[in-house]
Amino acid sequence: MELERCADLQELNELNFSSTPISRKPQYRLAVLRRLPRLDQLDGKEIPAEEKRRIELQTGGPVNPLQQAVPNVHFAAYPSQLNVGQVKV
Repeated sequence: MELERCADLQELNELNFSSTPISRKPQYRLAVLRRLPRLDQLDGKEIPAEEKRRIELQTGGPVNPLQQAVPNVHFAAYPSQLNVGQVKV
């Protein structure tokens, strides 16, 4: 799965990759939150504003899903089910 494709989902606010191999990769959470800044919850846990600010400081700027200055996590290499919650239509 290419995570960038999810960036176009304007109403996506929850994503769950828990219990999948990708969630055990180093820098996984940073990579997801960097590319999907609108998320409110990741893996069943709320994402506090302070964590988003810390990511901005670590990566040198505001959260931008198209910016490539984040660890490269290859989601396509980990076949798993994508659990998307609370997508408003």
